[in-house]
Amino acid sequence: MNTLQQVDGPRRVEVCKSKKLLMTIINKVTGEVVYDGLYQCRSWRHRGPCQDYHSKKIIARAVDSVGGLHSGVFATVTFAQKDWSSAAAQYHACGHLWEVLRHRLRRKWEMSAYLLVWEKFRKGGLHGHLIMFGPQLWQKAGETEHQSEWVYDWRRDCEQCGFGVVAYMQRLKEELTPEYYVAKCLAYSAKGKDKDYEVPTDAPKGFRRFAASRGFLQPEWKSPDNHQVIIRSKDGVASPVIL
Repeated sequence: MNTLQQVDGPRRVEVCKSKKLLMTIINKVTGEVVYDGLYQCRSWRHRGPCQDYHSKKIIARAVDSVGGLHSGVFATVTFAQKDWSSAAAQYHACGHLWEVLRHRLRRKWEMSAYLLVWEKFRKGGLHGHLIMFGPQLWQKAGETEHQSEWVYDWRRDCEQCGFGVVAYMQRLKEELTPEYYVAKCLAYSAKGKDKDYEVPTDAPKGFRRFAASRGFLQPEWKSPDNHQVIIRSKDGVASPVIL
């Protein structure tokens, strides 16, 4: 079943849920069987062990990358729900709108690094959680004397870039490390905690739930040894795929 490697995320999840395929992973150097059992999609869309695996993997990558970063803020961006026909329209637009806002944040607010996670509201529709780093962001978020001015400025930037006016920003507490905030944000958002509706499992093919600045996420670790992955149906039909 070579085509399994090309199917989109939602279909991989359906294949995994069906429990109709088996998977064996073999270390080609040692011949050791690394895994032998049901096919696992390991997608954030599939609640349970697959989602847990993806969550731990991305948290580890982010925590390893954030060390040494300072002057961080936590922020949210939302959509004006009444202005959008459906959640599907927001799924398709969020990537472009974020690119517009990201360029403005770099130019105007001197944002140097960021991590963005998209979540769903109970009634549908998206909102995003942001952890951003930059000295000007940090300075603005700490100006209690002119707080109303920079909060208005931040909300206006969001609205002009296509998001809603309901936006929020605050400094990361100095007594807590950036690693703590990143791990907490991802642990809560990647799995939806006890709120199933927060994970946008109905997102279309190609939807990127996580976005980060270049160099923020460490490259995903892969075994130096090529693994032979044999995916087969329970009737014994096998197809080797090299990952």
